[in-house]
Amino acid sequence: MPNGQNQQSRNDKATEFQGGTVHLVDADSALADDATTIASNESETTADGDWTISHDNVAGTTTLENAVSIDFGQTSEFVIDQIVVESTDTAGNYLIDNDPSGDLDLSGDGTFLLEAGNVTFELGGE
Repeated sequence: MPNGQNQQSRNDKATEFQGGTVHLVDADSALADDATTIASNESETTADGDWTISHDNVAGTTTLENAVSIDFGQTSEFVIDQIVVESTDTAGNYLIDNDPSGDLDLSGDGTFLLEAGNVTFELGGE
């Protein structure tokens, strides 16, 4: 399988992040791939059922996606550089989206909501 992972090992990795804390991070606090701590601008805890896991064995991938909206409520003023999900099982273990899409400028007033299906991580593949 690509990257040395079969469906079970990709599923185990995705499951580790179900119910994890989602962090919104600006460029000043951006995480490197080897980061062990995080200084997020905003964060919200999710539950296992807030995420779906799907598999594409032809492509050798497993996808973790938010199944419900994640509501951050009132946000401070910053521009999102990364969306990070922190593992519930392993301290310092993160899934990092270094290139999130959508309206990432939170410099205005109001609340911020990540709609269902807007946070997707693909594990495996080439």
